[in-house]
Amino acid sequence: MKRLSDKKFIEMKPDMDKVVAIRIKNGNFYFIGWMEEAEQYSIQIADDINECMLDRSELIVNGNVYEAITHCNGYDNLRYVWEKDSTGNLINTDDRKYDNAYQRFLSFVKCYERNGVASENDHDILLISEDEISNFSDLLRDGDCVWIVESVDA
Repeated sequence: MKRLSDKKFIEMKPDMDKVVAIRIKNGNFYFIGWMEEAEQYSIQIADDINECMLDRSELIVNGNVYEAITHCNGYDNLRYVWEKDSTGNLINTDDRKYDNAYQRFLSFVKCYERNGVASENDHDILLISEDEISNFSDLLRDGDCVWIVESVDA
């Protein structure tokens, strides 16, 4: 597991299909959204994060982030962000405020907070494997985080 700065995350431009935002609240995990390498959009965000509590056994015991997300109650209520028309131009004016999809994605994630004070452009971004999610999930504290999930091939 490795923590990345916002700047490094944006410069690195990790594989979109591995980027997911999670909210941890009272030891429960909630799906905020994820990035996706799709032709017409790059981000999917939950309409109601509270409806997207992830099954702990799927996430922690089985270590399967994808299955935990796609089986949560709110998964069918996602909205597309960073949508593009057929010529590749952004459709939504809110998206145009950002230089790229990675910056836009971070706009949906609360910044790291300590003692009630948040630092702008300081998100919890972790390069993490599915095994590490299983092994270290109890060490993660409440708040929002971005995971760049590296699958472990069998």
